[in-house]
Amino acid sequence: MLNIWSLKKHTTVKHLLLLLENEFGSDSFLIDTEILLDEKAVYLEHREERSMRAYIFTLWQSKDRYGVHLEFPFDISSKVFLESYENLSYTGLKKVLCDHLDLCQRHRIFNP
Repeated sequence: MLNIWSLKKHTTVKHLLLLLENEFGSDSFLIDTEILLDEKAVYLEHREERSMRAYIFTLWQSKDRYGVHLEFPFDISSKVFLESYENLSYTGLKKVLCDHLDLCQRHRIFNP
């Protein structure tokens, strides 16, 4: 299990990761520690489909707000490879991550 406090990330990102880990469990998503990112950004990955990723950032966002870019596996028949959201509240971010990373289904959370 990864120690969130050992990550070289800004306190806002660590706080977010702790909230998500507490809400969904430490085994519900993967944290990409291999790609070097700004300290105010992090990649979360789907447990089984690692190309389903969410780039979450607090850069250029209002206080207590998050931006997220959702990445999808490459599929030539699909025209959607990336979705972006800005200035989401924690509740809004949870809803997006529940859908994208299957967090709610994995932990039987009906209404985040």
